[in-house]
Amino acid sequence: MPLKKSDRPKRAAKACLLFALCAALLLCAACGQEMPAPSASPTPVLADEGESSMAEGVLVTAIPANYSTLDPLLADNREVQSLLSLVYEPLLAYDNTSRLTAALAETWSTTDGGVTWTVNLRRNVRWHGSEDTLSANDVIYTYRVLQAEAYAGSVYAAQAEKIASIEAVDEYTLIVTGKDAGMSALYALTFPIVSREHFTQNAGTGPYSIAAADDEVGVELTANPNWWKRTPYIQTIRAVCMEEGSALSLYGIREVNFAPTNSVTASTYREEGVTNVYEVNTQHCEMMFLNHNSWRLSDSKVRQAIAYALDRPEIISQCYYNHMAVTDLPVPPDSWLYDSQSLVYDTNTERAEQLLEEAGWIDYDGDGVREQRQNDTLIELSLTLLVNDTPDDLTRRDAAALIQEQLGAVGIRVDVTAAAWSGETNAYATALEAGGFDLALVGMQMPRSYDLTELLGTEGAYNYGNYSSERMDELLRRANSASSESELQERVAAVYELFLEELPFVQLYFRTYSVVYSAELVPSTNIRYTELYNSIERWYFVEESTDWPDLGISGVPALPAPDLSSLTASPEPEPQE
Repeated sequence: MPLKKSDRPKRAAKACLLFALCAALLLCAACGQEMPAPSASPTPVLADEGESSMAEGVLVTAIPANYSTLDPLLADNREVQSLLSLVYEPLLAYDNTSRLTAALAETWSTTDGGVTWTVNLRRNVRWHGSEDTLSANDVIYTYRVLQAEAYAGSVYAAQAEKIASIEAVDEYTLIVTGKDAGMSALYALTFPIVSREHFTQNAGTGPYSIAAADDEVGVELTANPNWWKRTPYIQTIRAVCMEEGSALSLYGIREVNFAPTNSVTASTYREEGVTNVYEVNTQHCEMMFLNHNSWRLSDSKVRQAIAYALDRPEIISQCYYNHMAVTDLPVPPDSWLYDSQSLVYDTNTERAEQLLEEAGWIDYDGDGVREQRQNDTLIELSLTLLVNDTPDDLTRRDAAALIQEQLGAVGIRVDVTAAAWSGETNAYATALEAGGFDLALVGMQMPRSYDLTELLGTEGAYNYGNYSSERMDELLRRANSASSESELQERVAAVYELFLEELPFVQLYFRTYSVVYSAELVPSTNIRYTELYNSIERWYFVEESTDWPDLGISGVPALPAPDLSSLTASPEPEPQE
């Protein structure tokens, strides 16, 4: 479960940002196991660079054993979600810059500032194994499923909450009304679409259908010859069940040929002509929260001085194997909303010292720690730094030690406090929620959408530093009410500008994961961790790769029909002719 501030509404805390602080704190546990922007050494041949000789092949990857479900609306594991994205499709998808792009919806428009959106579906999109085609009623059915109590734990439930209603105008036209004006309802339309008639058969509309499945063995997918784009070159995808975190081991003994991983050792698998390693961007970031209730941090000059004093490249080099990308904004560097000109807090100890002196912090007694004189008493600039203490990973502790050293160099004393985060012991989460820190290292998974209200808003569920700014709240409201990309870009830029000025927290860096794969496979260049199989129709093999053993299973367990009994009984609208 995400960590929330206990005095904030639960619905808001679960909402849209998908700041899975459990994943974030998985990141705490897996600190340093992701990597920076894609590196090109050596540069593999990739699918969108030219399809020369294409050969038959089987793509073999891995998913966790005993996965919970193949229901695309309830799957809670990243590997399973990625696999199911090949079977089920959303109305709108994200491209590799997090910009909305067409999927099952062909066009969309608004005439009232984003209160309502007219969404036009693709025609002749067939459900797997059927002559039935996608209709407006399928979308309405999926929306109703996500509203049901049985699906309250869905990763897509918070998205559905942003939608007030979905109505059918005709078989291929929908009117989507948001709970607020702006693009939030549009961004919410990224959940997988299912069909009442074909749900229990595990049938979607995507480039692959499920041919066989067993939660102890694996899942086999077969290319969909009737896909609305084109039949993929790769006809078979097998996902073998594995123990958690063992994808690289399976690759090493040649049981898979495509292994996404967060391991920092992935680059050691690179071998010319045998194995390629490609690094993909993620939404995972590291930040340092600043407690705005701490009087020592109330002056923005002190917060800015902290940012200038940090040598993030040194931290990345020593603690994260150079597998991070520095950003000053809480937005991934590959996002269409990211401004490369926003990197302003490069290491500058002279500027940090100047800002501290301007804020009245001077080393009066020459002991290396700055003080303020209050009523003839010297008060030290001494701060606590909260970090999680995870038994099997001390990377963040190492980062905290470097931060302690770097801030100490400009006269800020830092005492590192390590709080337990393991099993049922969660002193770290308790301290974070209670504000028991001056500084705190936190990992978060950032939202794909633009909305940062839960992180930067005064009442934001993930505003652990208790930052409060009427000006920021207004800028966030304006950004959320934007109804076009150009308007959104302009208004988000204003949010970012104020962020850099007031520093609600110090954004440190974003990570990337690695994909280790066989050299005969040619994937696409535009994959990222959230879309591992992007442009799958263009992937191919340059050499025969068919000698992969069958999973030895047949048949697909039927999915249980969604329980909609918790919904208020109301007739579902029938499309008008």
